[in-house]
Amino acid sequence: MGICRETLRYNFQFVILTLAVRIWIPSERRRIIDALGLKPGDRVLDHCSGLGGNLRPICDAVSPGGHVTAMDLSPEMVRAATRLVRRRRLPVTVEQGDALQLPYPDASFDAVVHTGAINQFGDRRQQAMDEILRVTRDNGVIAIMDESMAPERVETRFGKFLIKQNPMFLDPIPTELVPPGVEAKVERVMAGLFFNIVFRRPARTA
Repeated sequence: MGICRETLRYNFQFVILTLAVRIWIPSERRRIIDALGLKPGDRVLDHCSGLGGNLRPICDAVSPGGHVTAMDLSPEMVRAATRLVRRRRLPVTVEQGDALQLPYPDASFDAVVHTGAINQFGDRRQQAMDEILRVTRDNGVIAIMDESMAPERVETRFGKFLIKQNPMFLDPIPTELVPPGVEAKVERVMAGLFFNIVFRRPARTA
């Protein structure tokens, strides 16, 4: 019995997605991080760091003299990121922490980078953002990236495939997380599959 056309198509899409995860997405992450204007000596929080895919490009941007803190709630992710840091000898502190109650003092970081988890907070997204704002210094950089598929991608075969795997690709861009009156750069990245919001933290009021 031959393999049905739908199975072949699914397998092909899975192969493409696998190659994207291993090759294309890391290069896109580096491009996006390089555009943030991080500089040597900066203190950066990789917020909800996951497997640590952001750590090498962030470390490259803040070296020499900078330091990166990788934080995630999941013990498994913390262990995975710790192994990565040790293997690559990166200047990174890996810690377990709750994004809704970050274990850092106010204004601890020059920048906070978040990739791939804000959609999972649902109606607690604003609470997570408030904590990000709290630990970022005045005029520090905040970058938030997660799934949000461009409308023209939704009805494509690949778009439907991704949505089937993860319905959060249908989530709108959460521009409401940007503080009122703050100018933000909002764009779709990674071939229109993700959004990226970048802005500077407004000064604290007395």
